[in-house]
Amino acid sequence: MPQILAVSNQKGGVGKTTTAINLSAALTLSLQKVLLIDLDPKGKASHILGFNKTETTFGISDILLGNQEFNDVIKKIELAPQNPLYVAPVSSLMQEHLSDLEFRQNKEYLLQQELNLLLSQEHFDYVIIDCPSELNLLTTNAYCAATELILPIQAEYYALEGI
Repeated sequence: MPQILAVSNQKGGVGKTTTAINLSAALTLSLQKVLLIDLDPKGKASHILGFNKTETTFGISDILLGNQEFNDVIKKIELAPQNPLYVAPVSSLMQEHLSDLEFRQNKEYLLQQELNLLLSQEHFDYVIIDCPSELNLLTTNAYCAATELILPIQAEYYALEGI
């Protein structure tokens, strides 16, 4: 079973996406098989890695809604010879799909269920989830799926107090 890391903080601008991308890249370059999931509707991780959310046909929201499987959504980025970084990008429909998720049964466990299905078919050493900057259903899904939490924080008093 891989380590599933949620990179989260309810405050924006603390380095969640930077941490998720750099950790994913470092592990991939260390010859680990890594899946990076962009669960943030803003799609900054997807954009930085070269996936424009307006041009992405299917994204992580399609997986959560049960419209697509992970294997239909995952893209590869060649970072290390014979060892790509796997990315589940966000699509432009993510924000619209948020309200649809509210009506799903076991809505807090949608990501966990889909990840379990993927991990029964594919081996990954790490799954890293880039979370949104708010506590919402997507963040809850990330927490329920994760085995560990990475909480980037600015080195200042009010940032610590917000935790």
